[in-house]
Amino acid sequence: VAKQFPELSQYLIARSDKRSTIDFSNENAVRALNRGLLYIYFDLDVTLPSNSLCPAVANRLSYIEWIKANICTDFPPDSRLVGLDIGTGASCIYPLLGVRAMSQCTFIGTDINKESISVASDNVKSNGLEDKIKLYLVNDPNTKLPLNSENFPFPSTNIDEMTLAFCMCNPPFYKDQQERQRLAKIKDCPPTLNTIGKDNELYTTGGEEVFLSGLVDESVRMGKRIRWYSTMVGKKTTLALLKAKIRNIGATFIREGLLVPGKTARWVIAWTF
Repeated sequence: VAKQFPELSQYLIARSDKRSTIDFSNENAVRALNRGLLYIYFDLDVTLPSNSLCPAVANRLSYIEWIKANICTDFPPDSRLVGLDIGTGASCIYPLLGVRAMSQCTFIGTDINKESISVASDNVKSNGLEDKIKLYLVNDPNTKLPLNSENFPFPSTNIDEMTLAFCMCNPPFYKDQQERQRLAKIKDCPPTLNTIGKDNELYTTGGEEVFLSGLVDESVRMGKRIRWYSTMVGKKTTLALLKAKIRNIGATFIREGLLVPGKTARWVIAWTF
C-alpha cells in the first residue's frame, strides 16, 4: 500500500521477516492506511478527521457486499436503486464505497452532526460524486428515517411516490463510555482507534438496543416507502431482540448474516413489508 500511497511510508515498521507493518495504536498510521486502501482500490480521496470515527475499510465493504448480494438482487439488473445511509459520518464511507461497488445505486447520507455533514460533503465533491450522493442534516436526533422532513433530497419531485430500495445503518453501539470499556475488558481487547469518534457516533441513550428498536418502530410508519430496512448489530443479544420485534410487527421477510472481515464480528439484519 505504501508504495502506491507514500503518505503511509512514514508509519511503516520493519518486521523480522523483512515485511512491514504499522503500529495500530497510532491514530495517524491507521488513518493513513485506510486512506491508502480507499485511494488504491476504490479511486477515492477521502479526508478522515482525527476527531471522527476512523472507518475500517474491510468492515465497511463487507456490509456493502452483503447489501449487494442479499438486497440488490431482489431488483431487476437494470434498476436504478437509491439507498439511505443512516448516520453517514464525516467519512461518508458507505455511500462512497456503495457507488463504487454497486454502479446501479445512488445514495442519500444523513447525520445529526453539522460538522460531519460538512466534511462528508467535501469528500463527495472531491471525488466528483455530487450526482450520485446527496447529504441531509437531520435536526431531530430521534428521527432515523427523515423521509417526511422538509427538503429531504429525494431524486424525485413527488416525495409521496418515491420509494427507496434500502436503508443501511452502522449504529452507535454503546450507551456510554463505561459500557464500551466494560465490553472491551470482557473481550480482552482494549478500545481501538476504530472506536475513537464523536459522541453521537459511539454512544446513544440506552445503547444499540434502544436505538435499533426505534429504527424498527420507524420502519412500521414508513412501511413500503423503503423496500428493505437493514442495520448492523454489535451484540448477539440485540440481534435476538430485534428478530423477535421484527416478527411481531408483521415483516414479510427477514434476512440476516454474520460479517467477520477482521477481529470484530458484526451481524446484519434486514426486513421488508
